[in-house]
Amino acid sequence: MSLAHNPFTLSRILFILLLLSTGLKAQTAPLNLPQNRLWYLEREAALSQLSNRTPTAIRPWLVGEKHALSTDSLGEKRNNFVNRKIYSEHMVDYKGEGWSIQLDPIVDLQVGQSNRGSLWTNTRAVQLQGNIGSKFAFYSSFFETQGRYPLHVDQFVQQRTVLPAQGFSRDKGNGVWDNSQSVAYVSYSPNKHFNFQLGHDRHFIGDGYRSLLLSDANFPHPYFRILTTVGPFQYMYLISQYSDLIAPRLSNALGNRQKYSAIGYLDWQITKRFTLGLFQAVVWQADDSTGRRGLDFNYLNPIVFLRPVEFSLGSEGNMLLGLNAKFKVANNHQLYAQFILDEFTASELIAQKGYWANKYGFQFGYKGFELFGVSNLSAQTEWNVVRPFTYSHWTSLTNFGQHNEALAHPFGANFQEWTSFVNYRHKRYYTQLQLMLARVGYDVNGINYGQNIFTSYFARNTDYGHTIGQGLQTNILFGGIKGGYILNSQTNLRLELSVQHRSASNSLDQQQNSWIMLGLVSGIRNLYYDF
Repeated sequence: MSLAHNPFTLSRILFILLLLSTGLKAQTAPLNLPQNRLWYLEREAALSQLSNRTPTAIRPWLVGEKHALSTDSLGEKRNNFVNRKIYSEHMVDYKGEGWSIQLDPIVDLQVGQSNRGSLWTNTRAVQLQGNIGSKFAFYSSFFETQGRYPLHVDQFVQQRTVLPAQGFSRDKGNGVWDNSQSVAYVSYSPNKHFNFQLGHDRHFIGDGYRSLLLSDANFPHPYFRILTTVGPFQYMYLISQYSDLIAPRLSNALGNRQKYSAIGYLDWQITKRFTLGLFQAVVWQADDSTGRRGLDFNYLNPIVFLRPVEFSLGSEGNMLLGLNAKFKVANNHQLYAQFILDEFTASELIAQKGYWANKYGFQFGYKGFELFGVSNLSAQTEWNVVRPFTYSHWTSLTNFGQHNEALAHPFGANFQEWTSFVNYRHKRYYTQLQLMLARVGYDVNGINYGQNIFTSYFARNTDYGHTIGQGLQTNILFGGIKGGYILNSQTNLRLELSVQHRSASNSLDQQQNSWIMLGLVSGIRNLYYDF
């Protein structure tokens, strides 16, 4: 059975029934904390304590209304109306008995200079959020952006037609790209154990900077999410709809081809130090011989094991399994890891002959907070490795990708990467240092070496002898420093100066690019240009 033309009809029905059928109270309005690394770092120090059992792997976190840093944390309290609006309050904030609405302007206005000439970003956006009672919340934002970007970002848009995590971009000439983006959701928490969301956004699973399971480094998309927290367990079941810009359209009326995924993730805090997460996902195409397959009812059971369902349907979907782990070594110090398994054959794995279908990846990392007893000083280092052909499938309609971008790591597959950060904040002043080294094996001379997950794995040139970094082996260095001053703590508005450098070298080409940027940035999303 399927829902051919309105894939979220059943989700809407479930949502309305749950809204009407319960009288239990939630603790706070169920809003998400917008996904921005610097914003999350501010809260992770407290969560890294051995005494804190709050789950952290499923993002965005459901945190209620208190997104902003406290005025105590930032070092001062402002009583003047104008100062409060600039530094610590929403621009518009209406509150009534049991309801509230907040409206804010959002900007990313930057100018700079690079080897290739002037760079700039002109993003204007608006953000609306609110709640009706303590159970129901809503959020919506809209972004309109024009910009001229560093060379490697410009080349990415030319190749993929999308700006990283920001969607399809129109070429305005002279290296200028234009795009728009929307994020929205409605959120309902009948009690402290359950949250239901229907929206248009992206998600992240893991405790690292990157995720090999599910990342926010892609364009927002429709989803229905069930989040359950009971004792030491937190469980997410996520149904998502993706667009494919590569597969030929069946007709202009139907638009871009569509596909779906069902993702289940169980997070178990086994002890106060050790947390283990189990991940399963299946991706299937929406189109059949009649034009639409739709959202299959078989995947709507949130506690089903997906592999038997896929097998029983005779589905040609793409199945992935994974693990996520976190170990608190001591207060403020934690190790984390991930493992993703796309496909493997045990006998071939033992034989160690580089079999193409042994598709997997892993991550190891460390985070430290309050280092050397210094408040708000943190460091993070992380290593990621993914074998060739991982996440790819027989067609782009079933690969682990969305809108010409990977759903996991931005590099796709066939790479290894080491990345590190040092962050420090004193009251409203902050700084970040980053260094990333990577070795990526790109396709060359028309041969599929397994890096581009949107290329069918049927296009491989051999079954054996595949190694990480094969193909056009490219060494990438990305580093930089940014610093600034936090203006508004509700919208994470910052006056920011950044200096960054990227080099890439292989047997065919060498690139050296440096740039400096200055501007006003509202940090309510992650934009990954470090690739």
